[in-house]
Amino acid sequence: MKLISNRGNINGVNSELENTQRYIQEAINKGYDVKLDLWVKDGKLHLGTDGPKDLLDIDWLERNRSRIWIHCQSIEVISKFVELDSRGGNIHFFWHDGNKISLTNRGYMWCESGEVVPGGIVYQPVEGDNIEGFFGVCSDFIELYK
Repeated sequence: MKLISNRGNINGVNSELENTQRYIQEAINKGYDVKLDLWVKDGKLHLGTDGPKDLLDIDWLERNRSRIWIHCQSIEVISKFVELDSRGGNIHFFWHDGNKISLTNRGYMWCESGEVVPGGIVYQPVEGDNIEGFFGVCSDFIELYK
């Protein structure tokens, strides 16, 4: 099962550090994939939880692209990716607007807790969610799923 840290969190939310390159890199170095949030500000990509905060280092993204799942916070982020990689082969991303299930650009089902589909990725599972038979889990407490 694919274990995906939410914003770099492993054992709970750290609102001061989450969605920063250093914190995300620590989770990657521990063997996890990471879901991060990206925004566009002044035509550039920024990491941030509640809005654009830290400028994204594109070289860092390229080095870690095989371990990163990008939650695009706006259509403008997707447009930037098309500009950088017209076919979307190098950058793994998804966008949703209140959808219970979304597809990533690589065809993975990203499922909200309670709306899980076998073979998908369960985002922030809660007690009682049966995650057997799923491709992966994304959580702020991902270490619990080791």
